[in-house]
Amino acid sequence: ARGTTVLSYAQRHRGIPVDGAVVTFAFDTLGRLRAAHSSAQEVRLTDVEAKISALAAKRAAHGGLHRPSKASPRSLAAGKAELLILPRGGGQLVYAVTLPLTLDPAGRQHLIDAKSGRYLARRRGVLWHRSPHHRGGKR
Repeated sequence: ARGTTVLSYAQRHRGIPVDGAVVTFAFDTLGRLRAAHSSAQEVRLTDVEAKISALAAKRAAHGGLHRPSKASPRSLAAGKAELLILPRGGGQLVYAVTLPLTLDPAGRQHLIDAKSGRYLARRRGVLWHRSPHHRGGKR
């Protein structure tokens, strides 16, 4: 609605984001709370130290592809691996890995157990692409 201010906060546990856990508040123009929604999760995880490196998680994600191509160290380094807590069962520390589109054209997110390095799952990712040729100016 017009004049509504919405504030959203992502849940974190010991500094690490909790997957899908958000608290949202909506305020009217007078600052009165009009709506609140929470998908916060109980997390009982005490050890949030990864036992494998982000690079090892990227390698595990690449190995989990249906037909993995040969990956150069440079192409793996271009991937993104971030720690995340899956809230199921009190919490599981994972790496959410997105490989470069040259390695995974579907742009999926791969979940790798941050303790064992085991490949857990893949899910749709957000596809984005920045052209290496565009440097600004008129199109």
